[in-house]
Amino acid sequence: GYAPAQGRQGAGPQMVGNPYINPAQAMQAAPNHHPESQEPGEVASDPTIFAVLACFFCCWCTGIVAIIKSREVGIENSKGRYRRAEQRRSTAMTWIWITLGVGLVCDVIVVIIVYS
Repeated sequence: GYAPAQGRQGAGPQMVGNPYINPAQAMQAAPNHHPESQEPGEVASDPTIFAVLACFFCCWCTGIVAIIKSREVGIENSKGRYRRAEQRRSTAMTWIWITLGVGLVCDVIVVIIVYS
C-alpha cells in the first residue's frame, strides 16, 4: 500500500511494502513463519561449543566442518524442524568425534617423531 510522506512538504505518497503481494500469500511463501512447519518434539541440543573446542584444540581442518554442521542444528531448531535438527546433530557429533580422533592421531605422531 501507500503511506503519506511524513516530514516533507509537497511529497507524494511513498511505497510501503509490495502492493502486488497479499500479506496472506507472503506468509504462505515464507515456510519459516508458517505454523504447519513446526514439528512436535523436543529441541535438539546445540553442539557448537564442542565443535569450536575440538577445532581449536584438536584439528582445525575437520573442526571447521564440525562447526558448520553444528550450526545447522540451531538453524533447524529455529525453524521448528526438530527431527531434522536431531539428524543434523548426529552428523555434527560425528564430525566432532572425527576432529578429536584426527587431533589425537596427529599428537601421537608428533610425540613419536619428537621422542624417537
